[in-house]
Amino acid sequence: MAMLAELLAPDTVGPAGHPSPGGRVVVSRFGPIVVGSESLIEVPNGLLGFGGLRSYALATLPDERFARFLVLQSLEDDAVAFLVQPLEPSSGLIAPSELEEACAALGIPFDDLVLLLIVAVRRQGDKAVLSVNLRAPLFVNAARRRAVQHVLASGSYPVRYVL
Repeated sequence: MAMLAELLAPDTVGPAGHPSPGGRVVVSRFGPIVVGSESLIEVPNGLLGFGGLRSYALATLPDERFARFLVLQSLEDDAVAFLVQPLEPSSGLIAPSELEEACAALGIPFDDLVLLLIVAVRRQGDKAVLSVNLRAPLFVNAARRRAVQHVLASGSYPVRYVL
């Protein structure tokens, strides 16, 4: 996922809490993140349940304990942020043929694909259970910085795939 690095916002706030030139600090529910033009992602149709929000930034999380996750931060509503996990298309969790079919339908060249899974955190007793939505991943065209949450044609992928 070489294209993923091109989409990430800087992971630190600069001196005295100020962003680098051309950036701004967003106080996300996951902590302060720096948002620069290189991290912007447009979601023209919005995300499921959040159709009115279309402008996002992708960033690393301030807390190193969650290094395998990223945050997809709304730029229209600071209170809206999604924990996401990148998925290598070759991982086998989603059939490559289904990914290629979805990319063709969405007009995303497969080489420009960054695949993100939206993470849900649910409490079960005294522990947190993390799951991802395999049925409706976020297909990001890294070259165009545009994304679509696409429901896969096969109903065989769970909405709650426990990590």
